[in-house]
Amino acid sequence: MLRARATKIQRLDADFGDWSDITGLTTLTTGLTTNFAQANDRCFILNGTDNVFSIDTSFTVTDEGNTNTDFPKTTVAEYATNNRMFASGSLTVAERDYVWFSNSLAPQTWVRDTNVFKVRSGGSGKVTWLKMFKDLELIIYKNDSIFVLNMDGATPLTDWELKPLSTIIGCPAGGTVADIGNDHVFLGNDGVRLLSRTTFDKLRVGVISDPIREIIDGINQDAIHTANATFEDGLYILNVPTGTSTYPDRTLIWDSVAATRNGNPSSGWTVVPKATWNLSVMSSYGFGDNIHTFVGGSALADSLCYKVLFGTTDNGTAITQQIITKEQDFDEAFLEKIFDPSQFIAETGSDGIYLVEMKIDDGAWLSVGQMALAGGLVTPFTTPTVTVLDVNATHSFRTKFSGRGHFVTFRITNSVSGTTPTFLEYTTYAKPYMGRI
Repeated sequence: MLRARATKIQRLDADFGDWSDITGLTTLTTGLTTNFAQANDRCFILNGTDNVFSIDTSFTVTDEGNTNTDFPKTTVAEYATNNRMFASGSLTVAERDYVWFSNSLAPQTWVRDTNVFKVRSGGSGKVTWLKMFKDLELIIYKNDSIFVLNMDGATPLTDWELKPLSTIIGCPAGGTVADIGNDHVFLGNDGVRLLSRTTFDKLRVGVISDPIREIIDGINQDAIHTANATFEDGLYILNVPTGTSTYPDRTLIWDSVAATRNGNPSSGWTVVPKATWNLSVMSSYGFGDNIHTFVGGSALADSLCYKVLFGTTDNGTAITQQIITKEQDFDEAFLEKIFDPSQFIAETGSDGIYLVEMKIDDGAWLSVGQMALAGGLVTPFTTPTVTVLDVNATHSFRTKFSGRGHFVTFRITNSVSGTTPTFLEYTTYAKPYMGRI
């Protein structure tokens, strides 16, 4: 795994515990958004200001230069199915809607003065992202429109077809574009949208974020370019800046599996409480151990990376492990309620003591009790012999005296080394507030 930190490019060490500088890439311009693009056996580093650099599998660094035959200074790139590298996102205003492409099978070889085309629809809005869609179709996202490049043809440009998909819908935050099966998900200028192919082999884009419209409407448009997303294990995880925040301070999670099961693309949303996560970048890695680790980089410090949605090897050794639920308003956001009782179910193979807290509306976290989990493995008297976990442990809490409000959030904290919580479900009840308790 590679990351950009200030003026350096670093790689994650073999023990997954620290980062090492890559020799030859420690003097990049600081304060720039850095993107990575892979082609063949090389990873290219783009920030729009410095020359494009590449790293091979032995971590040897190459300065790709800045001439007509070199990789152009750009911010986004995509290696297409026709074996050409496409690059765009120039920081030069006059070229911000240009798209260059390399020679076939040669992502380091360019003819920039001829292998280039402009993507315009009456204006010159900038290209924010490039993403392959299907077969030989490249989707070109701009802040004010979306285009499709069909590369089904032997002669570049002559046999290719560029046409607008929409001149109204745009993608101001290119870092939110993610693959999901045969579709794309992205944050458009009017909400989270799904780009998919119809049964008539046409492309369409539809809003899927109506349930979280209030949060989408509260995005800081001056900082929307900092929004970022990824698709991991069926979840589209989106980080957006809200209010006056200049960095992502709100995380929204769309469960594509739940949405498919419900038969409603707009369902399956979970909202992480504000400022719980501040992720400016996300990625994942796996190294043949059947463990896929999801990592997030903090927007508040340029050296902090966290394992996200993953706790099987953390075990509270050097961290405080927390599970935070979604905000529950029982579909009555404007009605004041008393929340009581609350019940949690966990597997008793997770020995340990876990603090349970609740927060009503945007108030402070209040302790409601502890879950003491204990229990070993049980071998049943059946054949074939199978070792299974003991029965589930249920813990109930009276929470009526924590106050009244519109919605409630729960937090479970584990800070004991060597213990791993396995929580199955929780249930909380709400009663309308009638003026007294």
